[in-house]
Amino acid sequence: SIYVLSDDIALSMLNDGNGIEISNSNSNDFTIELDGATTISVNLGPVYDGDGELEESAVSTVGQLIDRINEALDDVTGGQVTVGIASDGVSLEFEDVLGRDITLNDVGDKNVVAQLGFEDGFDYAGGTASGSRVIADLQGTLLSNLNGGSGVDDDGTQGELLITDRDGGTYTVNFDVNGTLSDLVRAIEDETGGLVSASIDATGTGLKLTDTTGGSGNLIVEGASADSLNVNTGASGVDADEVSSGDLDHKYFSRATTFDSLGIGTGEVRITDAQGNVVTVDIGNDTETIGDFIDEVNGQLSAAGSDATISINASGDGLIIEDTSGGSVALKVEDEEGNIASALGIAGEAEDTADNKIDGSFEVTVEFDATDTLQDIADKINASGANVTATIMNDGSTSLGYHLNIVSDETGRDGRFVVDTGSLDLDLDTLDSGEDARVFFGNSDPADAILLTNSSNSLDDAIAGVTIDLRSASEETVTVTVANDSKKVESAINAFVKAFNDAVTRIDEQTKYVVETEQKGPLLGDGTMIRLRADLFNAVQGEALNVDGPYSRLSEIGISVGEGGTLEFDVGTFRDAIDADRDGVIALMTAREFDPPNREIEIDDGITVNDPDAENTYTSMGFMTIFEELGKEYINSVDGVLTMRNRSLDDQIELQTDRIEFFDIQLANKRDILERQFLAMEKVIADLQVQQSALASLTSSLG
Repeated sequence: SIYVLSDDIALSMLNDGNGIEISNSNSNDFTIELDGATTISVNLGPVYDGDGELEESAVSTVGQLIDRINEALDDVTGGQVTVGIASDGVSLEFEDVLGRDITLNDVGDKNVVAQLGFEDGFDYAGGTASGSRVIADLQGTLLSNLNGGSGVDDDGTQGELLITDRDGGTYTVNFDVNGTLSDLVRAIEDETGGLVSASIDATGTGLKLTDTTGGSGNLIVEGASADSLNVNTGASGVDADEVSSGDLDHKYFSRATTFDSLGIGTGEVRITDAQGNVVTVDIGNDTETIGDFIDEVNGQLSAAGSDATISINASGDGLIIEDTSGGSVALKVEDEEGNIASALGIAGEAEDTADNKIDGSFEVTVEFDATDTLQDIADKINASGANVTATIMNDGSTSLGYHLNIVSDETGRDGRFVVDTGSLDLDLDTLDSGEDARVFFGNSDPADAILLTNSSNSLDDAIAGVTIDLRSASEETVTVTVANDSKKVESAINAFVKAFNDAVTRIDEQTKYVVETEQKGPLLGDGTMIRLRADLFNAVQGEALNVDGPYSRLSEIGISVGEGGTLEFDVGTFRDAIDADRDGVIALMTAREFDPPNREIEIDDGITVNDPDAENTYTSMGFMTIFEELGKEYINSVDGVLTMRNRSLDDQIELQTDRIEFFDIQLANKRDILERQFLAMEKVIADLQVQQSALASLTSSLG
């Protein structure tokens, strides 16, 4: 193999990029026993002294790993037991000069021993413990990572395929199940003399066996490993030249997968289990890996008495959360803050309470109908959430001019994806496989330069605070001059000052009283508006909380309240401040550090519940954080000051509306009474008029 272990190889590259899961706390990862008597504990994570100060960071390379283990061994055995890279160059090996049995045992559930290539709890006799392969050949695949990480079955000692070609030739292919897929391919072709060829299928996700004999019999594949490789034809075989495994579920998602590699930060995840219990899990900066996330979520679920659990799914390409309690509520996962659940593909609701689970597999299945048009296919792909965009392209041809175009939503190697169309032939061709941008940095000689790569044509981490945009490939050295440019910051501050003054002006307009005209604003004397105005000025004129650097007030960097109570920005003072201490200005504006809240509330002896309303305690706040928190205090959709005031006004409006409706009813009743009285009086008057006429007639007759 041309791809071997070395001291500089990153641990994240081992096990097909699944890495080694190391504890991020000051605790042991595994132990080494010698003859079942002497035990050596090994901590691969950060090491702290008695005062809690960091002495040594977690190991990150093969060399650091070997040194850390040997330090622990030397402390106990005085160099009698050592570990190093084995002679094959692709595995690790322990040796004891006294020939004692060596046993490696995991501490906790991180499976570090297996990730290092050894069997947990197995007694390696004779003073030598030889591990299995932990690094594949270049762009290869370890067989142990197939089937979601469960690997390939063997016959008790080694892998086995029993092949009968179409010309009647029979072969027994034996191979190392801890080897690579390339090893298996070579073993098949060597044993059959090329009469049965083996290769990776067109999608790059499975194994394909091809009979080249030209015979007419059936191709038969059996053996101890046939089922796990999904090539078992049964004793009767198949009347075909090819046998394909389909997707062998290569594991690429593990407990060691880092949040950084997935572009995931902090946040809160809300889980509703099958019994209706609601658990909110706060994910902070101490959660660095998928393993940390799994442990945090399962710990919170268990503490809440929930039967829901989260783990790596069976296909090794994502998380799965499931509840087997038999409850009647569909399992539900939501993002309260941030986008952790969405990014991990577990946000949503279980489809069926009988199989109450949410599988966050990064593999998406799209089903098509025989009557689907090309546009229907594109629409279904776009609706699948597969992180790709499908469009219809017309090349201008009069015949067969329309093509399906599928483009990743990500760039570079991060945007690579596989499309397995199965029996549906879409006749797809790869136009761009997705490559990272590469640039040599620091020296015109590539041998002495640093190779930088990025999935986009922008480099953000080469120089602190500087973004380098790569325009085109170049054979000549390009010199980049870096100078501070505060114009964008000044523009942002001007926008902030304008927004502040606009808010104050609007408050003043709504609460004004003009003496000459006795004109009153609609919110004159409103306590909430008076408090908001005061809080705005208190914030802008106050001090930041525990920020690093010489600046603690905005006035020190040119932002102050001028005549007439308006906020002003002195650009000259700001530039002087940023030239004197740029980091101090940044800290003054953006500092944000807090202690995560303790969400557990003890309601009785030994009984605790989760408090979803627990808040962070800030230990450092710059002014943008101060204004952000002030904004939350006023506009929080649940209990913000303005939200509550708005509800109060709505309640008053509703009350007055009810009173108006009541008075309308009363007035209608009164009107009805008055109308009846009026009609009665009219009748009386009419009767009197009749009587008067009668009397007048009588008087006339008597006269």
